[in-house]
Amino acid sequence: RIDGVDNNYVGAYPNFCAKVRSVMEEPPWNRGVCTLPDGRRGHRVRVTTKVDKYGRETSWTITEKESNVMRMKMEPIIPANEERAVEDCLPDGMYNLRFQDLDGVCCRHGQGYFKLAVNGQDLLDGGAFQGAIDHDFQLGFDWISSMSERD
Repeated sequence: RIDGVDNNYVGAYPNFCAKVRSVMEEPPWNRGVCTLPDGRRGHRVRVTTKVDKYGRETSWTITEKESNVMRMKMEPIIPANEERAVEDCLPDGMYNLRFQDLDGVCCRHGQGYFKLAVNGQDLLDGGAFQGAIDHDFQLGFDWISSMSERD
């Protein structure tokens, strides 16, 4: 039932409510956007980790490539076979995600994984590795400013 709408009309169009909800949702280009302490727009970065039965050997960091400043981390404190998500708002820049675990989080001792999402969009995932694995990623790449007049 929708107040102020002829319910006979709504019954004739079964997807009416879904269409109304989709109009009211946040536009896709604005999902996940966050505000940094200085008021600039940032990127909502979320790392979800599910560990294997040796969860206390799993950790990760996200470090700014240029300054080598650690921006996000998860210490090796997750109990066996559990999932944890860490989220923060990061500015534009180049970053490195370094994931560490003696034997990876998949598949010999459980079905663990890690996922990196930026502004609600999955960017990368994994789980099968040994020791450590590094992934570089960039937030807010401005391809227009890198163009020459010839481009």
